[in-house]
Amino acid sequence: MANADRSSQKQGFFSRLLEKHAQVFFFSLGRLYRNPIGTLLTAAVIGITLALPAGLHVVLKNLNAISYSWEGTLQASLFLTDKTGPDRGQNLAHEIGKRKGIEQAKYISKAQSLAEFKALSGFGAALDVLDDNPLPAVIVIVPRRDLGPDAIESLIEELGQLPEVDFAKLDQKWLERLYGILAIVERAILLI
Repeated sequence: MANADRSSQKQGFFSRLLEKHAQVFFFSLGRLYRNPIGTLLTAAVIGITLALPAGLHVVLKNLNAISYSWEGTLQASLFLTDKTGPDRGQNLAHEIGKRKGIEQAKYISKAQSLAEFKALSGFGAALDVLDDNPLPAVIVIVPRRDLGPDAIESLIEELGQLPEVDFAKLDQKWLERLYGILAIVERAILLI
């Protein structure tokens, strides 16, 4: 009999709870109906509040995808000494291209460097005045994508020690800055 009383008490409690919820629901609907502009503005604010982090998350994921495709454009330039002739430069580029961790190595002669600089800089007429070509020959290297930043740096340092190389430059700073910005945006989205 005690079990029957408990079950009827529980049933009575749940029916009263359901009845109170229904009263509050219809009371709230009535208030919302009487003030449609306020209701729409409140719904818009709630919608924007919920959509903002989701939209930022989508933007961040798209930027991550773009930055991954930009990783393939990571290049290093090996500026050759003036003593290095075009034949040795091409052979060196071929040797470097066969090395482990190198996806591509391309030799650019002094004449090609000058022609490209004339075309891109807009100083074509001013450069014609020069007696000799001041630009060095370059080997442009594209490291493999699966190498990490430390492995790429050590590879470029190693290649910079070659006797034909005057100095080596890795074009990586812009990529590091992009990753830093993406990390900050990702943290901000998580906070929101």
